[in-house]
Amino acid sequence: MRLTIRLLREADGRWIGDVPELPGVSVYGATSEEATVKAKALALGVIAEEIEHGEMNPSADTLQFSIAACAIVQARRVPAAQFLTAWPQENGSSAVV
Repeated sequence: MRLTIRLLREADGRWIGDVPELPGVSVYGATSEEATVKAKALALGVIAEEIEHGEMNPSADTLQFSIAACAIVQARRVPAAQFLTAWPQENGSSAVV
């Protein structure tokens, strides 16, 4: 099984590590190394749980991690009005959420 750890550096210096092959495996770290270690540990825990509950085939005998390119994520402010969305209702009308 091959898993990719994607690392992104946020504008505030924190690192995010996630494993796209395992939804929900996303962690923060103070350094890229810390985010990598935390992502590996969480990924291994998720895999163990899925095998234990019969959700993953345990026949894979090799696990390999690779690290994806790093980038800086810039934070920006978005006006609150942009978050208002027209949500369709069952009767065909729309409600603003």
